Amino acid sequence: MADRELISEREERRALGLAARQPASAGKLAELLATLGKRVAAAALEDRKVRRRLVGTRYRVIGVGYAEEKPSGRAREPVRLAEVGFYDYDRDVLVVAVVKPRTGAVVRLEERRGIQPAPSDEEIERARELALSERQLAHLRRRRGLRISALPARAPDDEHRRLHVSFWSGGRRAQPLGEAIVDLSADRTFSATPEEGR
Repeated sequence: MADRELISEREERRALGLAARQPASAGKLAELLATLGKRVAAAALEDRKVRRRLVGTRYRVIGVGYAEEKPSGRAREPVRLAEVGFYDYDRDVLVVAVVKPRTGAVVRLEERRGIQPAPSDEEIERARELALSERQLAHLRRRRGLRISALPARAPDDEHRRLHVSFWSGGRRAQPLGEAIVDLSADRTFSATPEEGR
């Protein structure tokens, strides 16, 4: 358990207030949640159970989410929790540390098979590196203003963590420049296709 308060009552109230004023407060809320999420993820990584589960595996923190559990027993208020998602690329499973956000204590550790959450910024960057190392897309490395979008890509025959990556030109009229399927579990590009005529 953390020695100090991980997320203060004031920060929690501010987050709830910003959430209630959506969509006007979306930018401020996203900024606050990113800051708080980094703290929660760091606390989860310090937990003995989490370290023991992840030792010797290739993994990345892919996101932090917040959840409320319904009150039970005599409790009147919902229990607010954070969920830190780690993707274990060696076993192809989403490992979730359920954390008390106020203290940083890990309540439980869960494995969620078959779940493919949105890719993290780190995953997108790795997918970009792998895709642009392919001969078919290598010419895009020199391109200025290159944009990228990525979504999880499932294959029916396995549970690997794959991303469908699309490359676009910059500017007002973005044009498709190529795409790739990147297998992050195998740390390689599965397929790469340049846009014809580009």
